[in-house]
Amino acid sequence: MEDLRNARDTVAHFAELIDRLQPEKNQLRRSAEQQLASLPAKRHVSNGSDGSRKSSSKTSTSTHHLWSRSVGKSWADSPSGALWNHISNTLEDVAADQRVNATALKEFISTPEILELGSEFARYYRSHHVHEKAYWAAEDLFFDLQSVKQSDVPASRWTRARSSSRMEWDLANHLTRFVLAADAFRRKADHAEWNGWATDFSTNVSFYLSILRCFTVRDAEQQAARDSGPAKRSSHSSSSKHSRHSREGSA
Repeated sequence: MEDLRNARDTVAHFAELIDRLQPEKNQLRRSAEQQLASLPAKRHVSNGSDGSRKSSSKTSTSTHHLWSRSVGKSWADSPSGALWNHISNTLEDVAADQRVNATALKEFISTPEILELGSEFARYYRSHHVHEKAYWAAEDLFFDLQSVKQSDVPASRWTRARSSSRMEWDLANHLTRFVLAADAFRRKADHAEWNGWATDFSTNVSFYLSILRCFTVRDAEQQAARDSGPAKRSSHSSSSKHSRHSREGSA
């Protein structure tokens, strides 16, 4: 009943997190934070005991070592691992926002099960999110999850849904599937660090919505790399031809 008493505030918070799934919104927020960071006022940095700011190169190197220790150096050095390292700022933001250990979070989202769930959501979100309002998705998400929590509807309605039926789903259904499936995996894994993430309804759902931000940003980075690939190759080819013609002309 407490969840329902706080429904309005909870839905509003979910809507804010859903809105932040848009990579461009995340980039705007980061730009604003970087502008604040450039001000002369001293800022607290949770990772530094003296509150001093670390250089970006040192932070990047440190993050890369974290990846190497937590998921294996070969994976951290792979194209997929390099991409996660590239968007490590988003991962660090989520860990800080949710007050969880960053390394444990990276281990969690790098598991095959969560990678598959997150990638599935990101593929849907890339082509459909612009058509749906965050608040209405948040409201439907809230009541879908409450119906499962109160045992009115089985979680399998979302977690075991066929891919053909998921094609007709709206944003709320995809969000519900990720939250339920990811939480079921976390509980089944029985990982000491992950077990501590089980809290109240609102905090728990907020945690998984925040994790999805990592996947939408990751997907946008991948898409940008694919889009820029042909242009870069074309530019390099044109440059090579121009250089060759120049040499031939001067011969």
